[in-house]
Amino acid sequence: MRIRQAKLSDSTEICKLINLLGFKATNKDIISRMKSLENSNIDVIFVAEINNKIAGFISFHAWPRFYDWGNHGRISAIAVLETFRRSGVGSALLKEIEKYGIDNKCARIEVTSYSNRVDTHQFYMKSGYKMVKSKRFIKACLEDMD
Repeated sequence: MRIRQAKLSDSTEICKLINLLGFKATNKDIISRMKSLENSNIDVIFVAEINNKIAGFISFHAWPRFYDWGNHGRISAIAVLETFRRSGVGSALLKEIEKYGIDNKCARIEVTSYSNRVDTHQFYMKSGYKMVKSKRFIKACLEDMD
């Protein structure tokens, strides 16, 4: 297995993985989003490659914490093809992001997960993440641009 930064040529496989998560995206959407992050020094996407096939990906965003020391990191998405789950791909992606976060002075890394993804919650807890009792509030500012 090889973990590397994603390239635009990975967009089709990343798009399939994002759609597996239940989101609706086209390859054109993913290319556009990846291009918008190309020159970002606070966003990164890694892929796990097995036998020249994308087995999973993880995206990450880091920003300065105004209220405390260090940066804050957020895993914005992670997905692994079903055939590669429970084979170490997700763990390898998390480890790469954690290393990236530490290198970028992230004091903490967070990830959110829908309440119905119980297996995913177990994966995060097994990987050292703690479930915190907090509420997340979201306000839609733009309608979906379908």
